[in-house]
Amino acid sequence: MSALPLRVLGTGVYLPGEAIPNRDWLARSPGLTTAEAIEDVTGILSRHAAGPEESVGSMGAEAAKIALARAGVAPGELARVLLTCSHGGDRRGPATVNTVMDSLGATCGAFDVNNGCHGFLTALDLGARLVATGESPVLIVASELVTRTLLNPLDHRTFPLFGDGAAAVVLGPARGQGALLSSVHRQRGDMLQSLFVPSPQDTLRPEGQIHFAASGRLMRTMVEELLPQVIQAALDEAGLTMAEVDWVAPHQPNAVWLERLITRLNLPSDRVPRVVHRTGNVPSALVPLGLDALFTRADGPKPGDRVLMMAIGAGVAYGAAVLRVD
Repeated sequence: MSALPLRVLGTGVYLPGEAIPNRDWLARSPGLTTAEAIEDVTGILSRHAAGPEESVGSMGAEAAKIALARAGVAPGELARVLLTCSHGGDRRGPATVNTVMDSLGATCGAFDVNNGCHGFLTALDLGARLVATGESPVLIVASELVTRTLLNPLDHRTFPLFGDGAAAVVLGPARGQGALLSSVHRQRGDMLQSLFVPSPQDTLRPEGQIHFAASGRLMRTMVEELLPQVIQAALDEAGLTMAEVDWVAPHQPNAVWLERLITRLNLPSDRVPRVVHRTGNVPSALVPLGLDALFTRADGPKPGDRVLMMAIGAGVAYGAAVLRVD
């Protein structure tokens, strides 16, 4: 693809309540495992859980308000709003983004995107194309509420892993050389049942909770084989080598996986924001959580810097993109 000019105008994050450490979280499932085992296997120390009155839409709205304030954009100025959630949102219909629109008082075009943990990069690709064709500013919201009904408290693979929260990014026209230099996406429908959230009518698993059908070994193999392919394709499309990447904002389903990825791909370790150890796996929100961590740090990306993003999740959907900072 040709580079798509754009500028990141602002980012925002909303994490509900206080961080819940492993020991307190396991009080909800006595005897499942130990706090030490969670830390050893996943590197996760804590996560956040939405309160009883919170929703995918309400958390997304809070992150959006922060991002818009930092961007200096009023809700009425927005041209499009995209909301991504790995499990479809608060209800089957209408789109959950309507809750965000109501909270913001925005009336522009809006829609939901559901593509697993890869949802944000999917929405970023769409948002960049909207900006490039004159529709901006674009607000992208990634919001996840997993802990309330989607986790089986007797499943040691999923219950300790996930958390709730939201992140938002506002995109606008480039002022200088800012652009999405590349955006590469792949879909493996033949791996659909590796990780899925069934509907109530699903005969395979009718309780509607997150289910890992693939073994941990197979999931690691998928990551280690599929993700490098799209990362290299995104670098090639951008005309860059890994050595020319300044920052990396990866999907990070757990902290141990992240460190393995950094080593395997020879990523610039000091330029990779670590967030999953304190948030748990917040599926489609993890890449924008990382972007927020980068763009809010004092020594963060400067104009001309290249930021590599990548994600892999249910679908199996996976991809990578390179952003040049404006």
